[in-house]
Amino acid sequence: MTRALEVSLRLELVYSDTFRAVVPLRSLADPTVLADAPDLWSGRSTAPELFGPRGQ
Repeated sequence: MTRALEVSLRLELVYSDTFRAVVPLRSLADPTVLADAPDLWSGRSTAPELFGPRGQ
């Protein structure tokens, strides 16, 4: 079974004049599973197998 994922973009305000862009990934196999891309790719996220090979 191929597991799909949803990619989005989140902007976080760091200081009053600075922001950072974060790429969160959501598993479509289980939509309650959400991880930031750097955490998934570094192995720090929970249940990385739910994102499939495309997420990893």
